[in-house]
Amino acid sequence: MEKEYLKKITAAAIVIAGIGIFATGVSADNKLGCVDFFDAYSQTESSVTLKWDKGINADGYSVYRKESNSENALKEIADIDNPDTLQFKDKTVSSGKKYDYAIRTYQVQNGERIYSKSESLKTASSPLAVKKFEVAAQNEKSISLKWSKVKDATGYTVYRMDEKSGKTYKKICDVKGTEKYTDKGLTPSKAYSYYIKAYIEVDGEKSYSEKSTVIDTATSPSQVKALVNDKKGTDYLRIKWEKSEGASGYVIYRKTDNEYDYETEVTYDEYGNAEYTSNVGKYIKYAVVKGGNKTTFEEKDLNSCQGYCYRVVPYFKSKDKYYYGDYREVICGTVTSTPEVTAYSRLKRLMAKWYPVSGAEGYEIFVSDKKDSGFKSYGTTEDTIFLTKQLEANKTYYMKVCAYYTVNKKQKIYSNSTVKKIKCTQSNKVDKYNVGDTYIEIDLDMQHMWYFRKGKLEISTPVVTGLRYYRDTQTGLHEVYFKQSPANLVGETWDTYVNYWMAVTYDGQGIHDANWRYDSEYGGNTYMYNGSHGCINTPYDKVQKMYELVEVGTPVVIYQPSDEENKK
Repeated sequence: MEKEYLKKITAAAIVIAGIGIFATGVSADNKLGCVDFFDAYSQTESSVTLKWDKGINADGYSVYRKESNSENALKEIADIDNPDTLQFKDKTVSSGKKYDYAIRTYQVQNGERIYSKSESLKTASSPLAVKKFEVAAQNEKSISLKWSKVKDATGYTVYRMDEKSGKTYKKICDVKGTEKYTDKGLTPSKAYSYYIKAYIEVDGEKSYSEKSTVIDTATSPSQVKALVNDKKGTDYLRIKWEKSEGASGYVIYRKTDNEYDYETEVTYDEYGNAEYTSNVGKYIKYAVVKGGNKTTFEEKDLNSCQGYCYRVVPYFKSKDKYYYGDYREVICGTVTSTPEVTAYSRLKRLMAKWYPVSGAEGYEIFVSDKKDSGFKSYGTTEDTIFLTKQLEANKTYYMKVCAYYTVNKKQKIYSNSTVKKIKCTQSNKVDKYNVGDTYIEIDLDMQHMWYFRKGKLEISTPVVTGLRYYRDTQTGLHEVYFKQSPANLVGETWDTYVNYWMAVTYDGQGIHDANWRYDSEYGGNTYMYNGSHGCINTPYDKVQKMYELVEVGTPVVIYQPSDEENKK
């Protein structure tokens, strides 16, 4: 028990319940003096030690006690006949009780005792030590403590040791009226140790219990900041974040909806029967990044076009215990392939077209008047062509197209992109031909056809054209010179019924439906091995609409960019 010294309280006499127990036998000549500095030297749960200075001309001392607030009179508890004995340990106290003590010196004259006036004090035995002292909660800036109530305690004193105080515990607060305390304003990722003492307060002085068990704990690390997916590819991802100061490392949790990414968890019931639980759509502990200075995590050989959600949880290790901070989450995914974009300008609009990208749910178009910054979204499309609104003529713009798919039904995962430089023009040159604002355009490399009417895109559709290198569709500037519905197309080896026919060349090539083809055949490279005899095979719903809108005489521009490249 650590020693606590109490302020001396003196009195000429103590009268309890109307009885003056020191009213007789008092030295009349005042030559017998009482003790000075009568103090409670120390207290424990089962004892109070009193101490005093030697009395003048004393032959001995009488010590008296009663419970404070009791109506009983003071009762002598010790008769000390050695004047040099200057302390007394009262071992008959109960824990957590307040007591009144008094002391008198005495001198023996003619076989009788003559007593001095008394000195008195109020004190208390120590309360019982605090039990069940534990951490209730903690975060990066505070630690909450709780403990069981100690009977008769006036309050509790909390002591703390940290790296600033070295190996010394320092009092941080007194707590009254409750058995809990939150230590606030702490530093993240720091170790702290605590103990607590109950106390009883008497006249402003405290009698303390033994200290509780020591709690070694720590604050949690701070949440990581700036968590981003900074690198991505068709089969790899990297996430990075800013360092959590003081963290010992980071735990990575991952979630995906791909049922092939995780093995099913197997558990067994009390009878030994296997129970299977899928991890799909659930966060699981996936990896540990050791070392607080390493702030990246990379994965390779992932599935293409697959969404992944990551949570990064910092941890701090102290005395073989781990303390975890709050997580931060990033939603990302492996990307589709980069769209192969052709960009140009017509009628003061920027236009871009591209090949379909496997796995893409749509495409978003970004435009800027600077090459490396300032890109703004101009819209999205599920098609493979996009036209902006009319912009400033003769001005240079930069355009990029990102394929995307969604994760968690809200987060778009964008592909990489290439930036295209375009000068906005007023003319309407298609391939190398000047046409008006109403025309049909067919790109044989892309196997795609577009119909523009008065500058507005009305129809965009994949097609199948003539068998490459054997029955190629004729390139150049043509026109729709004849329409018929229905029609029989007759050739050297065929006689075919079609619902809609629009003749384009004078040697029998035209646009028509082809009910013998599956939807999956249109576009792509079907024309390389199963192309038509030169006609433009078109899905039924598209050619039906086109037949209704297209007028005889509409220009038809057919081109194959790869042929022009080969000529170069």
